[in-house]
Amino acid sequence: MNKKARLALTSLLLASLAWMPPALAENGSLSFDRDTGSSFSQRLQFDQAESEEEESETVENSPAQAAETNREANREANRSSRSAPQEARNSQAAAQAENASSAASSDTGEARCEVFARLERTEGQVRVSRAGQPFPQRVSSLPHDLCPGDKVQTVSGARAHIGHPGGQVVMSENSLLVVNSIDEVELEEGAALFDIARREEGRFTARTPLVVIGVKGTRFLVASNDERNDVALFSGEVNVGRQDGAEMAYYQAKSVDEMTFAEYQEYQRREFREFRDSFNQEFQDYKDQVMAEFSTFCEDVDMQPGRQLTLGEADGQPEAVGAPVDKGFEALKDDLSDWL
Repeated sequence: MNKKARLALTSLLLASLAWMPPALAENGSLSFDRDTGSSFSQRLQFDQAESEEEESETVENSPAQAAETNREANREANRSSRSAPQEARNSQAAAQAENASSAASSDTGEARCEVFARLERTEGQVRVSRAGQPFPQRVSSLPHDLCPGDKVQTVSGARAHIGHPGGQVVMSENSLLVVNSIDEVELEEGAALFDIARREEGRFTARTPLVVIGVKGTRFLVASNDERNDVALFSGEVNVGRQDGAEMAYYQAKSVDEMTFAEYQEYQRREFREFRDSFNQEFQDYKDQVMAEFSTFCEDVDMQPGRQLTLGEADGQPEAVGAPVDKGFEALKDDLSDWL
């Protein structure tokens, strides 16, 4: 209980005692010692004086205390105002450094790997998935450095040009290509035109989920889908085999000179049949179209310029059909060559 409350209670008690009826005291119901009352009154007066003195000191000290508090607050405000700009500058510099580092990692790849390939030109929507990351990201600037395992993806209506120590690759729309190493790339789906420099030693390798293509300086087109894989050679030489190394039945399309008149009529009818995309045609339909005849069983095929090798399966058995380059592939090659 503070002093003010104690003083108030004491005053109330003294007032009650002062107005107590004498009869009540005389009957013994309550005794009242005048001396004690007097002493108590004196104590009350002392407490009142002490309280008034403390209040006076508080009133006298409060302006000085308030002034000192204000001065301290002003000094703190000045210190904060001086340090805030520097802290803001430090924060801004740190953010810029972080952004620059992120940009370098994203757009140049220098922080991620020893770069050997670059995405040099794009048209439409092209994305890159970093090795080990499931989600692709849009390319913000060119050239965009590529690391081993990076995937380049084009959507409908898009294309991309990749510069590689082995040569150049132009990806068609709806395609996905993986940069595996300085000596190898893999076309997981879609189509791409390769222009590979001749090497004195070793070979550049292009892969699809089904085939492996050994290259010694050439220009060729590769197409891959669920039904079949095609390799069309325009110059140089390539060797084509299956990824699993399995032996395949090799068929050769008949040349026009080898056809009977009835076969030639059927060939003409099939040749000019309208297919939406020749390389999306089912393998068996294509095999029938070119009137392929069995040649031999082999593990790989050495191709010659102007020829196309189409790999697939018939009744679960690996097969390959060699034929002249399809008109659809010729047209696609001419379209993509503009970027080489």
